[in-house]
Amino acid sequence: MLLPRLKPSAVSTVGSVVRVISCRNAGQTAHPKDPLQPFREINKLASQGNWDAINNSPELFHYGRGHREAKSVYAKIKTPEDAFANYGGQPYGPLIFLFSRVALFFGGIYVAFTIYEAVVPEQYRLHYKYAPKHHNEHH
Repeated sequence: MLLPRLKPSAVSTVGSVVRVISCRNAGQTAHPKDPLQPFREINKLASQGNWDAINNSPELFHYGRGHREAKSVYAKIKTPEDAFANYGGQPYGPLIFLFSRVALFFGGIYVAFTIYEAVVPEQYRLHYKYAPKHHNEHH
């Protein structure tokens, strides 16, 4: 019994059909590292009202499960080169940064004056109090 001989063109057609089917099936499965997945989650959170579209961050005074999800998505899209990443990738890092710097400035001034009062004796600190009095002098 002789097997029918396949033409080379028929073999390549079958191969291309198998290749097309495998590509279509591969496209239907979710890619594990989909770069657009966080933005799909942001769209979902925005439609639920858990995302602030103006600031591109989670809603400020919104608490609950939706807020936790929004913060986790925000942490995914936060770049590690960000200057405010030290604040845990929080969406309002610039405000925390500003308030901490202002508090540090005034705290430093308070500490400097406290040390000045503790180290420098009173007669030198308040030299005008102990200055010699020049009565009846007219310049």
